[in-house]
Amino acid sequence: MSTPAPMILFYSQSEILQQMMDAWRALIPDAYLGDDGNTRLLFEVLAGVEESVFLAGQIVSEDMFVKTASPMALDHWGDQYGIILKPGSTSHGVLQFSAGAGTYIPIGAVGIHDPQNGQAVLYFQTLIDGTIPSPGVAEPPTLSAVGSGPLVIGTYNYAISFLTTEGETLIGAPGQEVVAVAGRQMSVSNISLGGPGTIARRIYRQRDGGGYRFVATITDNTTAVYTDLIPDSSLGGAPLSESTAQQISLDAESESFGTAYNVVPGAISELGDVPDGVTGVTNREAFTGGSDGESTDSYRRRLLQAVRSPGTGSETDLRTWAEAVEGVERATTFPNENMGSYQPGHVTVRISGPGESIPSDDTVNLVQLTLQQRDLANLIVHVTTFDPIVATIAVHLARQDGYSLDDVEDSVKLHIETYVRSLEVGETLRVNGIITAVYGQPGIADVSVGLPTTDLTAGATQKWTITDDDITVT
Repeated sequence: MSTPAPMILFYSQSEILQQMMDAWRALIPDAYLGDDGNTRLLFEVLAGVEESVFLAGQIVSEDMFVKTASPMALDHWGDQYGIILKPGSTSHGVLQFSAGAGTYIPIGAVGIHDPQNGQAVLYFQTLIDGTIPSPGVAEPPTLSAVGSGPLVIGTYNYAISFLTTEGETLIGAPGQEVVAVAGRQMSVSNISLGGPGTIARRIYRQRDGGGYRFVATITDNTTAVYTDLIPDSSLGGAPLSESTAQQISLDAESESFGTAYNVVPGAISELGDVPDGVTGVTNREAFTGGSDGESTDSYRRRLLQAVRSPGTGSETDLRTWAEAVEGVERATTFPNENMGSYQPGHVTVRISGPGESIPSDDTVNLVQLTLQQRDLANLIVHVTTFDPIVATIAVHLARQDGYSLDDVEDSVKLHIETYVRSLEVGETLRVNGIITAVYGQPGIADVSVGLPTTDLTAGATQKWTITDDDITVT
């Protein structure tokens, strides 16, 4: 957004000083105005004060108008019109802690992601508390060869492990060896019950001193007897060599807002403020939902729309009111439409979230309620999202001397993503738009587009989406 020239005349301290000395000499031609003279020193002080007055006047003048107002003044304009700067949102996910059995993890326990690229570390904290499971170690079961079954002749032994919601313990001590003739089955009794946090148990079998192999899972923590009818050919894998049971997963969120907190699986690996006994932390799934706070330019645009709009339910009004809802980045209006069908007196508002994401049902409902509360006469408003269509883009670069592909690739992809995400619902993806987004960036001498080969038109309910993996740069 261009900024107009200052609306009042501004003079710097040196200019004001020179004007004062010129005026003084006009009155007293032989007045001494050397650097060490009292008059000169007085004029310098006064010129500094006068400069501050000019500067304050210019700031006040610019803050009188939304187009030139400072961020602080924009907040006052927004409060006046009931349009608040959207602060962004936190990222949510699950932190998995490893710790000694029985360790209590409180609300506010912290895991850390260090990008290791010079940027600040990111902090995530738990929203709920929990206690690390204490399943213990299984005691030896009691064995007895009985009945008819598929077992071959051999010396058998069995061991038990405990399952928690997060993993499995090591197997416990084996039972007393039992020699079985061919064609028998094995009764496994006195199967240990696990301690707090145990949800199931597994049985492993060994024959003739070989390795233990999985037999079956008992899906409770109460059954004490199992009859083994599993032939050798149907046995599973070996038991774990390291316990994974002493872990717990807790809902968590980022300590602040921003897309930087939408980290990939495994990114959180350092411990912050946690109790003694906690040995590790990770995120098995990505953290999502974080969005950056609204930019000053975007906020200024929304305020200008509000100032210029009569507030009668025009397309501009509907967009402004919808985009004021947290979780909405862009709104597109379709007059005389009822969810895709032509119908006078209706309007469909399609919304998209941060980074062209599809807003949640809660956000859609909140926008619907917000617009309904405007009580627009003779206008029925429908709010919905959009149908995403993925843009696949390939560009070839002619680079300036001294620039490698690695030097420019990330920047090129970022500018292409920004262009695609700026397209509204139903808007055409243009080849020339891709070229314009890339051409002129540092290190780029020229650019050609391999994909798409022609402009691509989105349907009335569709919006172009894109990720880094959808862009090829050569």
